[in-house]
Amino acid sequence: MSAYFGLVPRQYQSGETDRNGRIAKRGNPLARTILVECAWESLRYNPWAKGVYERISGKQKTRKKKAGVALARKIAVIAWAMLRDEKDWDPATMIRTTKSFGGAVPMDEETFRSMRPKENSDQRKSRLRREARQANADAIEQPKKNSPKAPKETSKIVRQEVRSKPVRNRTARSKETLRNPRGSNSKPRRVRKPVCAG
Repeated sequence: MSAYFGLVPRQYQSGETDRNGRIAKRGNPLARTILVECAWESLRYNPWAKGVYERISGKQKTRKKKAGVALARKIAVIAWAMLRDEKDWDPATMIRTTKSFGGAVPMDEETFRSMRPKENSDQRKSRLRREARQANADAIEQPKKNSPKAPKETSKIVRQEVRSKPVRNRTARSKETLRNPRGSNSKPRRVRKPVCAG
């Protein structure tokens, strides 16, 4: 993957001579430029990237650009592995993979494990909305738990009042509807006179 973007060093071999030169610069130059810019920007926000950069550069001014390109290659390889496995950024996987080939983790393991993935503006807004909804739900549930329950005696009184309401005579009401099915306010229908055939 790093060779596809031209981020690997050129090799000069002749007999016993084996020398590494500058990067190959094969592949898409725009993609390579974007990866290098991502590497420089990640130094501001990502402690893992900063640790890798400081380990490669050794705090020497002459090795800053080499360390930036090496970090860009690492970012390209990690991004490709995440796309291949269809997984999100996982610090535990990074630590396990680094230790598998005898490498050193560029920062403290506990700090590295506690790193949260960087979120874009849409993800941040949705997270804030979700947290606000959860806070509102908790605020609504809290008064319900703290409010005193109504005593049982009052509920008995309410039941007795409901039972003591007068019940209408259903038979009288049904007779009224039979006489005037449209209701008490409506006028009775006029009876048509029979038409004589003549």
